Amino acid sequence: MTHSPPKTPNKYKPTISRSNSTIDNISKRLEQKLDTRCIHTITQDDNNSVLSLAANDKYLFSGSQGSKIHVWDLNTFQLVTVFEGHCGSVLDLTISADQQWLFSCSGDGTVRVWDINRLKCSHLIHSCHDVGDIFSVIYAEKSHLLFFGCQNTSMQWYDFGLGPHTTLPHQPMVQDSNQPDTQKTQFFQMFHDLGLNAKQHHDYLFTEETDLIQCVICTNQVYVNAHDGYVYCMAYANDLPNIEGEVIITGSGDGNIKIWSIQNKSVQHYQTLTGGDPDRGILSLAISEDGYLFCGVQGGHVQIWDLETDDVLSVMAKDSGFISASADGLIKFWNEGFDFSESVDDHNGIILSMAKSNDYLITGSSDHSIKVCATIWDVPASLQLSSPEQFRRNNNNYDCSSCDLLMYVLERWISIRTVSGNPQYFEECRRGARFFKNILQQLGAQSQLIPGVTGRNPLIFAKFSANSTRQLSEEAKVPTVLFYGHYDVIAAENETGEWLQDPFKLSGLNGYIYGRGTSDNKGPILASVFAVHELLKEGLLNVNVIFLIEGEEESGSHGFLEALDKHQNMFENIDLIILSNSYWLGEDVPCITYGLRGVIHASVTVSNSLTDLHSGVEGGAVSEPLIDLVHVLGKLIDDDKRVLIPEFYNDVLPVSEAEEKLYDPIVAWFKSQVYK
Repeated sequence: MTHSPPKTPNKYKPTISRSNSTIDNISKRLEQKLDTRCIHTITQDDNNSVLSLAANDKYLFSGSQGSKIHVWDLNTFQLVTVFEGHCGSVLDLTISADQQWLFSCSGDGTVRVWDINRLKCSHLIHSCHDVGDIFSVIYAEKSHLLFFGCQNTSMQWYDFGLGPHTTLPHQPMVQDSNQPDTQKTQFFQMFHDLGLNAKQHHDYLFTEETDLIQCVICTNQVYVNAHDGYVYCMAYANDLPNIEGEVIITGSGDGNIKIWSIQNKSVQHYQTLTGGDPDRGILSLAISEDGYLFCGVQGGHVQIWDLETDDVLSVMAKDSGFISASADGLIKFWNEGFDFSESVDDHNGIILSMAKSNDYLITGSSDHSIKVCATIWDVPASLQLSSPEQFRRNNNNYDCSSCDLLMYVLERWISIRTVSGNPQYFEECRRGARFFKNILQQLGAQSQLIPGVTGRNPLIFAKFSANSTRQLSEEAKVPTVLFYGHYDVIAAENETGEWLQDPFKLSGLNGYIYGRGTSDNKGPILASVFAVHELLKEGLLNVNVIFLIEGEEESGSHGFLEALDKHQNMFENIDLIILSNSYWLGEDVPCITYGLRGVIHASVTVSNSLTDLHSGVEGGAVSEPLIDLVHVLGKLIDDDKRVLIPEFYNDVLPVSEAEEKLYDPIVAWFKSQVYK
């Protein structure tokens, strides 16, 4: 269906309207206590600003001022690979709806298409003339047209459903009949016709990347003078109110927003929105599902258009309301009534780009970093629930699909300063023990605290009972596994500035999480608890699992044995003991430590019945106990490092031949490592 230009100059007026239902929704959201904050930071290794971002379910793509595209794993936040090929800054990124293709545009005047499954560039697209920087790129899903906005004020497109294109010089370029033949138009036409900057254009056409599909835009796929300024941003929509079919919306440095209807593999100008200041460029666009167009405007403003009836450099529509990010480093959240609701301030520079995955809001900045933000709901620490299913069902403020419960619990537990051996933290240790006991109960365990000896921290006991549907014979004994760990940590003061931030605040940086106790030992404890919980939830737990978590390990386990002696009946018939306080060979080489050397204390006492002699008078003439002790200690180990204490090896099993062979791959792995 072809649309004629509307009679009125501005059919769509900026609007801010509120209904009673909208106010009710706002109240409900405020009651839910939304808290959005940065949970992870990624720093790029090239020290360049992050100009563009795009994300799918698996990867985060970040376009750099230094021409590279970094690919990050959204599960681990680790670098997967780096896309190279552009010769200029990567100014915009977009992903196809099927998540198969990444499209990038650059200051080198080209567009590249990347195969996300193969993580490889497949297409290199050139314009038929010098366009300068390409600022924006968007993909029309139904027509398979790839649109991009250029520095020379043109809008161009490529039919991604066809093979390589060649220039067709006799086909006229599309031009807005309403636009005069300005000096600017003549300049760019002359620039192309005279072949200026031909070497740059020649180098692109004859790149050595022979495995790429080389594409050149046809002249009938260029809309010259689409705007009177640079085409900074683009958005795509399908079947908007009052507009059938596919639509492209463009924003420009001229302060105007234009709506284009896609017709027969081309575009037709449909409407110009001119409600802004012509001296303030349109820098970003986003469309919400309910028909609002959000425009980030130079100078810190956001225009809101109803499509049915410091500089803002990035704007994004969300389910209700929108999100804006600006030159002052702030990310601002606006509700469906367009009222400010909250802000996040984690960048130290200008926020230049923004993207969203299923779980995260991601921002890129001139401070060379990428921040990953998540919505955290305030989950009560102690709920009187009968089952983990009821915990998840009743706690409706917590969305387990968007925020990992394990990470939430770890964050809360890390924040409790369970430092042992210091009376100052005694109450904090008790609070940390009670918190984790409640978590264990909510995840399906029978849990209680075991009092420590006088002045010592309590122990945590929890038991998950086997519930496997795999029937065992009535005579068969269900095995019991005991997991040992500790919730106490060593004090961490930041007086020397060795911590980048509060050690008792969980933080993420470049794929790693930091916080006191994250690895020793709260993190491993939680990983084991949640593994047992998952088996219990699926009806696959075929052993009883007891968790014994103490609070004095870092200060000598004082009172541990005494507490166990008083509660021996809770630890009968243990078949296997597991602990996580050991090491891996490397970050990516898992290992199971099935035996420890242990610690044996031996006391050696040498004495005599006489008083000490004066070393300046009798020293050297008479043998003193201290000298005898030195001789004895020197004879406890022979030249082969074998302990000579009588009966020392009576209970030590010899290393078997099979165990000897286990060392071979370990030695081979160490030899294969390259250390910097």
